[in-house]
Amino acid sequence: MEQPYVYTSDREETEVESGEFDDWGMVPEVVEGCHSMFAATAQPAGGRGGSAVEVLGRQIRFIAGLYHPLGGDICPNPTLRTLDLRFIPQPEERWVSMVLLGKAFDSSPDVSRQLALEFWEECRGLFPPDYELKAATAEAEFERCFLGGFIEGITDGHQMVDIRRYEEFIPMEREEQVWEQDYLVYPFVWSVEGLAQLPRILLSLCQRCVVSVSLRQTKLYEAEERHLCDLYATFEKLEKVNWLKAKVQGKIGMRLYAEYLRRLRFPFLMKVQIAGEGAIPNSLIHALGVGLTGLPDGVLEGGADDYVEISYDFVFPETAEELATAKRNLKLLEHTFWGRDLPLARYRRLRYLVDARWANCAFRLPLTP
Repeated sequence: MEQPYVYTSDREETEVESGEFDDWGMVPEVVEGCHSMFAATAQPAGGRGGSAVEVLGRQIRFIAGLYHPLGGDICPNPTLRTLDLRFIPQPEERWVSMVLLGKAFDSSPDVSRQLALEFWEECRGLFPPDYELKAATAEAEFERCFLGGFIEGITDGHQMVDIRRYEEFIPMEREEQVWEQDYLVYPFVWSVEGLAQLPRILLSLCQRCVVSVSLRQTKLYEAEERHLCDLYATFEKLEKVNWLKAKVQGKIGMRLYAEYLRRLRFPFLMKVQIAGEGAIPNSLIHALGVGLTGLPDGVLEGGADDYVEISYDFVFPETAEELATAKRNLKLLEHTFWGRDLPLARYRRLRYLVDARWANCAFRLPLTP
């Protein structure tokens, strides 16, 4: 198989995880280096077939297989290995292109390029057999997947949006006294039918757009584990108060944070973004959001009795600085935070942390017949 074309950026300052965590959250370290990226299209290949659950199970194993043991590294992800799955509608062909972008980073452009090629070989070897990857081997092919010129042409904040998990603060008493520690973040919900309507909505649009789902390996810091335990203890107290609403929310929070602690052994950061030539249509935002937060499998048959109806949130860049950050995230597969934040910065990453199954809520390829 031919080697992919690798795009290497100019040298620039970039934040990496330093391995430390304080009251303001993960402590970044600013380093200078180059981002190297490859691109490939994913096309149905027949594969082994099987039920929808089996097909999606292979995709989840692919995501899990990308996680590298941290070993003795101080930095959780020193080369910023990031994988981006993009859905790009092709209305003339009545088809939605599925593009996989991979990125590696290093202070040396040659090393970053070699790391990107190694990442490509790993992705090719792990990729589910239901699809085949066709590498972009020329600069023009890469640009059709990368959309660098399209991203640079975005000038209005309403041309970009982040889809995020829903967050809220739970009042302690009927008077609705709220403490910052009463923070609750809901996970995305995995189901077989998730995102089923997304291709149809994309093809119905009258403008060029792209949906991007970006995954980056990280770790759950000891401080974050303590924060999750503290949040669990807070909701355990809520469950014992006299106000019924608080008692119900207390049970919800206890269950959710116990699940976070159980599942985030090998975590990724996941960003879900949309960019368009014009203002992003509400139909696309809500089709994607509902696909990420639909009914989990088994609810209608009487299963999943711990199901909690949840929602999603979406945020547009409100300033020129936020728009520049959002564009850079999309262009260089970065995960820099932007947009309205929470009162306690140490909770910020919880809205993005996922395990392989949670990631598959959004990072998934359509089911083949």
